[in-house]
Amino acid sequence: MRVHALRFASHFASHSWTPSLTWVVGIGITILIAGAVWSLSVVAMWAYPSGRLAPMASVNGTHLGVDDSSRAISKLDSQQLSDHQMTLVIGEETHQTTLKNAGFRVEVEATVDKLLSAQQQAKSNLRPWKFWRPRSAALVVNVDDKTFQEFYNSELARYHKKPVDAGLEVKQGNVHIRPGETTWRIDKEALKRDMRRAAAALDKQVPVAAQQRKPGVRAAGLEPLRAEAQQWLNRGFALTHAGERYPIPTSKLAASIMVSKKEKAPQLAINRKPIHQFIKKIAKKDINTDPTPGRRILEDGQVTRREEGEPGKEVKLSKTVEAVATGLKEGKTSAGLRVRKIKPGTQTTRTYTATSDGLRALLVNFAASHGGEYGLELRTLNGDIHATYNADKRFVAASTYKMYLAYAAYKEIENGNLAMDKDTEEGTVRFCLRKMILYSTNPCAHALGRAVGWKRVDSLLNEAGFGATTLNNHRSDRVNKYTTASDAARFMRRLRAGALLNGKHTRQLLDRLRSQIFRSGIPAGSSGTVANKVGFFQGYLHDVGVVEGPGRNYVLAIYSSGGQWWEYRQLAQKVENVLGR
Repeated sequence: MRVHALRFASHFASHSWTPSLTWVVGIGITILIAGAVWSLSVVAMWAYPSGRLAPMASVNGTHLGVDDSSRAISKLDSQQLSDHQMTLVIGEETHQTTLKNAGFRVEVEATVDKLLSAQQQAKSNLRPWKFWRPRSAALVVNVDDKTFQEFYNSELARYHKKPVDAGLEVKQGNVHIRPGETTWRIDKEALKRDMRRAAAALDKQVPVAAQQRKPGVRAAGLEPLRAEAQQWLNRGFALTHAGERYPIPTSKLAASIMVSKKEKAPQLAINRKPIHQFIKKIAKKDINTDPTPGRRILEDGQVTRREEGEPGKEVKLSKTVEAVATGLKEGKTSAGLRVRKIKPGTQTTRTYTATSDGLRALLVNFAASHGGEYGLELRTLNGDIHATYNADKRFVAASTYKMYLAYAAYKEIENGNLAMDKDTEEGTVRFCLRKMILYSTNPCAHALGRAVGWKRVDSLLNEAGFGATTLNNHRSDRVNKYTTASDAARFMRRLRAGALLNGKHTRQLLDRLRSQIFRSGIPAGSSGTVANKVGFFQGYLHDVGVVEGPGRNYVLAIYSSGGQWWEYRQLAQKVENVLGR
């Protein structure tokens, strides 16, 4: 081959070729004609109305050439493309549907815009052959995911069910093998993709890939299990208790037969629910009994009488069901009901006498049965009953300190060291005394404390016998104001007796305590007239008051960390009931 190539090159070099004039002219004319045709096609392309489709444009066989966009859209709309019928081919089966029913929507305007956009691109790139050639575009198709999901769930439901295992069933007392059921699984996203692609081309058939799902337990090999289950039914099974026999109905035994594949090979198993239902029914009807509670009678906290209760009994359902399952597998025909005794509870009845011991027991039980920490004291005004619980424990006083402060201010007025009309930062002493008690306002309390002097306040309280109460926390070694239920009760009792202030100031302070606005505790649980002062601050909740009315008059002080108003109301009601109000 190399030799022939060298000979050809030598021949060409020795015989130079000169093109004839005719050949040159022909080539030139051809180039001129081609250039003229290209130029004319470009001019015609640019001169073509931009709003019209190219003469050879079409969509799925529908000719749209020279139509403007509105006419093209009208033509496509008239074909009702959303009603296009599609056939899903699933293995050897078929399923008929429409685009609309499956949630697919043909976007006619977007399809026409797609054609016009391609034409404009051909113009911009000076490619007339792409503009004038026959052009057929696929439809633009979108899908509504919600509608497609409904279509998939309803019309194709059988194609995404789990396979049904073969098993055993009982008909007229005979056990039969129930064949399994093979199902098919269709991938939803793949189906959506394939249907969308077919919709764009208006294809009438859509091949659908489906995965065969075979049951885990097949009918072959179940004959030994069927024979064993038949023996269960033929033998029957009964439950026994206290000489009684309770045969399990054949229908319940039949419903309990099932096949399980926990191991590699299928096993005969027990569906425990039917057995459980039967045992529960006979237990409720014939065996279970409620215990009769015993009684314990307490008077003033001491047991005065006891009455023993009667135990009940109850079938242990789960253990009995397991005994039945074990018995069936072992070839037995009966099992005893598993029954347990239920211990009787004890109901406690508490009564209290109108004595110091009785009221003390009431306070002790109240504190023990409610959450929080308590300091309590109750004393009748005549002193014949006195009961306490943790009364000397010091609590943060919260706003109950204001009754002590009011006493100190009145006392200084009586001593001539303070005047009612003296001005403070919040108003006169007279104004602040009224507002501090009626509305428990803090600014007035602070102003009165400064007017009297906090150190002087503590001194007056100590002289009056309230040594556990300190209000002067305006010093480095004290953070809060403190008092006790014992001091608070003593204060109220002595105030009511007129032993703290003169008659005028005593009446004035008691009237304001009776009129103050916070009355959810002791006043709410008492039928008499109550002069009280409350305090609440960072979990502390206090109420101390003088209760007066028909019958015994008394002072009740409730101090706590964690108490509630409804608890104080209940205690006041119980105290009133015990004292015979």
